[in-house]
Amino acid sequence: MTLNKTIAISNLAPLKLLIISLTLGLAACSPPNILFTFDQLKNLSGDVHTISATNPSPIPTDLQENVLPDTYWYKGRERDTASLLRETGTAGLVIVHNDKVIHEAYDYGNDERSTFASWSVAKSFTSALVGIAIEDGYINSVEDLVVDYVPELATTAYATSTIEDVLEMASGVDFSETYMIGTDVWNLQLAIGGNLEDEVTQYVELKNEPGTFNAYKSLDTQVLGLLLVRATGQTVSSYLETRLWEPAGMTNDATWLADKEGLEATFCCLQATTRDFAKLGLIYLNNGYYNGQQIINEQWISASLDTSKPHLQPGNHSQSDYDWGYGYQWWFRDERNDYSAVGIFNQFVYIDPEKNLVIAKNSAAPMYLLNDRENEHFALFRAIGDALNSSAP
Repeated sequence: MTLNKTIAISNLAPLKLLIISLTLGLAACSPPNILFTFDQLKNLSGDVHTISATNPSPIPTDLQENVLPDTYWYKGRERDTASLLRETGTAGLVIVHNDKVIHEAYDYGNDERSTFASWSVAKSFTSALVGIAIEDGYINSVEDLVVDYVPELATTAYATSTIEDVLEMASGVDFSETYMIGTDVWNLQLAIGGNLEDEVTQYVELKNEPGTFNAYKSLDTQVLGLLLVRATGQTVSSYLETRLWEPAGMTNDATWLADKEGLEATFCCLQATTRDFAKLGLIYLNNGYYNGQQIINEQWISASLDTSKPHLQPGNHSQSDYDWGYGYQWWFRDERNDYSAVGIFNQFVYIDPEKNLVIAKNSAAPMYLLNDRENEHFALFRAIGDALNSSAP
């Protein structure tokens, strides 16, 4: 299947644009076509906000050869690294070890200045901003009720949810994350072209008691976006620019898709370079410290990565929909200390504190909706860390 790039995408209805996006994945189209469609998602939104890189400070570079192992082990079999990268449409890969970029590769016409759709990697940026807002005094505590800041939610299923419940995807709200036409997450995506707040306030039923069950819901992260706007009095993009993008010395402008009212789609739609995604990983790797200053409070980093509550622990158990562990919008594959921001179509910001390693990967995996391969990526990332550790002097 090919996509005629002469189509006036801006004239397509939002529904048609989203159908194209999902069809590309389901039909196993080529990564270039999928990436082109990702780039056109700005035409789905009501607005696009720019986050300016006003104080660029590139990550130091010390490119090395043979950083990627030829093979890695997954499910008892030796797998080929190049095959995984190719089959998942890897368009940008940045590996940072000991605070330096040691490997950087791009494909499909992209380079270090190319921006990519974050998908759910944006959720981890949103979480970071909540922590910064607490440090700035805009939010008192994660123990506060969300309705203390967004009173319009008092008549919704979020009426008794704390901020921490929402950060942990434990609001209990009845919401379907199944990526099929007509489902809740489908409607949430369509609301980017309309009114995201109106979409949020439609959910009035609880499926679980808040704070007791981990069920991944993009709606929860959109509530965090509302929280940030109400608490800070700023757009999420403006707050990101002044309190994270500029202090961290991000090297390129980014954009965030917003609805017609100017509310960012905080659950999905930040577009940035692979290097700037990697820098978020470096900030977390260094306990919130980067570019000569403390950007995120160290206690927030620690709290964000705490999976000790029964419903957040990794493993197959009755208090979660997934066998991965969860923190404040960060994923843990198992009991090890490595963790990642994860987005559909195989976007990652992976962090291994023990190996002093950050891996940012932007992809357009053609078969993602049929086989996400996220567990396999963790196997590769760990093999990269092991190889670097074994080769260290």
